[in-house]
Amino acid sequence: MCTQIALEEPVSAMGRSRKRHHSKKAHGADGRGPTADGNPEKREGDRGAVIRAILIFGGLMGLFYGLDYYFELESNKNFHVYLNKIASVTGQILGFFGTDVNVEGNVIWQGEFRVRVARGCDALEPSAAFIAAVLASPVAMRLKIPGVLVGTISILLLNLVRVVSLFLVGIHFRSIFDMMHYDVWQAAFIVLAILFWAVWVQWATRHAIKVEHA
Repeated sequence: MCTQIALEEPVSAMGRSRKRHHSKKAHGADGRGPTADGNPEKREGDRGAVIRAILIFGGLMGLFYGLDYYFELESNKNFHVYLNKIASVTGQILGFFGTDVNVEGNVIWQGEFRVRVARGCDALEPSAAFIAAVLASPVAMRLKIPGVLVGTISILLLNLVRVVSLFLVGIHFRSIFDMMHYDVWQAAFIVLAILFWAVWVQWATRHAIKVEHA
């Protein structure tokens, strides 16, 4: 999930062998097998679910990167419209909080300090990873849809916070701009995307249990 706020030049910018017990307690209602948590068939099913989830996640991320390559986002006109929109909204947010800036296309500047909102500042990769993780999770689709919508919107909003904060850091604390850009925010985005998925998993699990016992 690399972020790339480009710095404008010349100024700086942006086992199944277990013995079975033949007792009623150890067998299911049909007497065909154990129902305890140590059931090797259950463990085999859990292992299969994990493998399927990993394969689905990998396939979806492969599809994302394939589409990225096919549509050549770096030079795609519609993608640049999206980058320009990020820059425009960032400028509006900065202005609302009292920091007057100029915005032209995907470039934001104040005085000699300029940043260019480039590929990597779009939040598409962390959003794709989050969506792939949700869709790969072994829960009902009705629980995945709200997760995808809320999580993706949260990530896109968080991306605006990132761009705004980096611009402010560049103005007031120029010496730590690169550290905040490449080290802090890049790591934070990975952690937060995982955190959003973990929160959704907790919600989906609780909701599924409630429906099951309703």
